[in-house]
Amino acid sequence: IYKLWNNNNYLEMLNKYPILKMFYNELDVHCNKADLLRLIILYELGGIYIYIDSVWINNKSLDELIIESKHTGLFVGRSPDECYNSKYYLTNGVIGVSKGHPLILECIKIIENYIFNRQTNEYDSKLIKKKSLATSKIIGPGLITRVMKNKHITICPSEYFYPITWHGINISTIDYKLYPNS
Repeated sequence: IYKLWNNNNYLEMLNKYPILKMFYNELDVHCNKADLLRLIILYELGGIYIYIDSVWINNKSLDELIIESKHTGLFVGRSPDECYNSKYYLTNGVIGVSKGHPLILECIKIIENYIFNRQTNEYDSKLIKKKSLATSKIIGPGLITRVMKNKHITICPSEYFYPITWHGINISTIDYKLYPNS
């Protein structure tokens, strides 16, 4: 069973998080909005999130990975080594998690803390600019890496979901046979 989230149905989840909803409405880049909604939906419902621009090379089932990650309740992919100067970097384009997972909640709380000024008890999206952090570091792969690195989760090798970096990629020239485990 799958659910396609779109402009007609995402508010049912976002309305549960009024601080994040204000922030969501200010985001002008759709991938940042997807990063935020992904966390909320996965926390509330659990499941597997697959980013819309993913290319499924093989017809392999995710069943083995679901069974393998049952003891951690969460699986996430790792970026290719050539990405990010070979830093250990987790991604959020494909992520599977059990409902109510505490690490996803931790991500949500961190985002709320970035945009909610506890001293004045007010929402302040300008706090992000004051802290000089790119949005993807606050709500995207940077956040996933900070929160989940060295935690008890299932980390998939980069060859599963990200065998090559997407930076500057030309999909018409890729030889998909080179990636039998993807």
